[in-house]
Amino acid sequence: MSDGAYRSAILLTDDPGERHWGLGAFPTGDGLGVMVGWTVESPEGGVPTSVARVLVRAMARYGRITFPFSAGPAADGDSWRMRGDDAVARPAIATQGFWRRLLSGGSSTTIPLLSTRREDAALDLFEDPFFQWWNASQFVLVSRPPEVPPPLASPLPSEPFEENWPNAIPLLQAAGVEIIIRSGVDGDVCGLAFLASSTRSEFEGMLDMAAAECGLIVHTVSNKAFGEILSEALNLSN
Repeated sequence: MSDGAYRSAILLTDDPGERHWGLGAFPTGDGLGVMVGWTVESPEGGVPTSVARVLVRAMARYGRITFPFSAGPAADGDSWRMRGDDAVARPAIATQGFWRRLLSGGSSTTIPLLSTRREDAALDLFEDPFFQWWNASQFVLVSRPPEVPPPLASPLPSEPFEENWPNAIPLLQAAGVEIIIRSGVDGDVCGLAFLASSTRSEFEGMLDMAAAECGLIVHTVSNKAFGEILSEALNLSN
């Protein structure tokens, strides 16, 4: 990175390799998964504002953004309820173990969801106090058509909270979900799983455009280079 080529950059790699990235059973070798990192400094910690804006802008241009949201009033039932331009719901989720205990409310396990096309609203996914991005406790569903919230079945599958989170793509395909995003270790990386290679190609084009608008550049690198570049960027910022 000494030549500055990877400064103010968003990095993509096809193969996360080591499990220390915290992305579990990441889809590799078939073009249906990509890991994302960045070299943008964040003095206050968390995802840098410019990076968060790029990711959200690309998602909003591709489709509708749906994510767990605890910071505002949610609907009482599993049907979508409009709240201004957004929609909220609280469907059951078939998760077990740690997340079942944490999400349990009375006799059922439910999860508050926000579905939006607004970039400013979607930025909240990086700051939710309960579904913490930095603690690998957040996921995002990107669906089409963007005009309406996805018709999710209740209970939702447990996969978005589990190590096999990419397996939720075929389970949620009928609801129009084409991309799932899951935060990785310390929230410093994230994984994206795609319905098809064409989905990935279209989304990456939107990511390139959003990055350019925010003064960043996107590079696709090997797994080895991915780790080395992020490590050097971290050392330079300390």
